[in-house]
Amino acid sequence: MHGTLFTAEFIPEISLMLGCRQADLERIHELSARESQVSEWVKKRPDTESFRLASDAFAITTLLRGRYHDYAARNAGLQIIHHPMREPLLRTMKRTDLFEISNTMQYVTNIIVATALKQTGMKRKIQSWANNVLKVRAALADEKIDLRPKDRDDVALDSAIDAVRKSAVDVHPKTLDPLLDILMGLSVGTLTGFTLAPWIGVPAGCAAGVVSRVTQARARLVRGAYCARHNLRRLARSSAGRVQRIMTKDA
Repeated sequence: MHGTLFTAEFIPEISLMLGCRQADLERIHELSARESQVSEWVKKRPDTESFRLASDAFAITTLLRGRYHDYAARNAGLQIIHHPMREPLLRTMKRTDLFEISNTMQYVTNIIVATALKQTGMKRKIQSWANNVLKVRAALADEKIDLRPKDRDDVALDSAIDAVRKSAVDVHPKTLDPLLDILMGLSVGTLTGFTLAPWIGVPAGCAAGVVSRVTQARARLVRGAYCARHNLRRLARSSAGRVQRIMTKDA
């Protein structure tokens, strides 16, 4: 995506961290721009110095870019959400707001993703996912479906199935029936919400779209009349800061 596997500007720092010569890293950097070479590394994972340097340099620059992007977002007064692999190197921040995702919405998401994965070819998978997301969004905006949280998972699943049908999601019964058996045997897990950790000392309103300021340090739960559209819109309009995922494991 970036032309090479790691950032050339970080070569001096990578050299110090790995205890190798900058010239060696410059050579590996040039090699990593060749798609055929990268494909060979991925397929064979050879026990060579070149592969080890490329892998380590990739990991290090991925982490360093995360720290850099964090500072850049703070200085610009913007929100940022990082790739999970970058989180270990990020500064610890105090979370103040929790934006929850309902169990009904999680089931709808699982159905949409499973439907997309059933398609053949990457292009058709992406088209299926995007089209079905748009259908659910439109139905939600027209208040045709109920995605509020339910006290019981089986009720949430029934509501999700009803929402999928009313949204005209393109899901074949042969896909849905076995998926329902799997979902009924699991409690809802994975992504359950987002938290916002505002930048300390960044004035509210300095970023485009910021219309409110976090004034309490303790967590405030977003509950009651749940609507994913309004909930995530509130997150987008909240103060500048780092947005972090809340993940849970299936039971």
